[in-house]
Amino acid sequence: MVEKFIKWAENALQDAELSNVVALNFNLYEDQDSFWAIEIVGTSSFDENDADWACDEVFVTRDNPFTWEEETDCDAILEEVTEWIGDLMDGTVLMEMLERLQGIGVGFVDGDIEIVYKKE
Repeated sequence: MVEKFIKWAENALQDAELSNVVALNFNLYEDQDSFWAIEIVGTSSFDENDADWACDEVFVTRDNPFTWEEETDCDAILEEVTEWIGDLMDGTVLMEMLERLQGIGVGFVDGDIEIVYKKE
């Protein structure tokens, strides 16, 4: 599944207007039982101490989410998607662009954001 996720993310981000984006958040949803979705939100701000940074949307893939079916719980999905984001940052065509961002987060839309990357 990680290969499909990477291909989706590459397609979504390569052609996007990201000049005003300083951070990305990967919003997770449970669409229905065992159906999951991810949307990428590009934001104009980043503050690891204030989760509202993820609300400063300047780019979203809301109309084209990544979806899949998997029978597991929210914690396992969060862990899995966090690993996928790590794979996305390691050796893909997006690697340099992602490393220029101030931060990258992931989390369920009704929960906390975990920071998976912060520019030093």
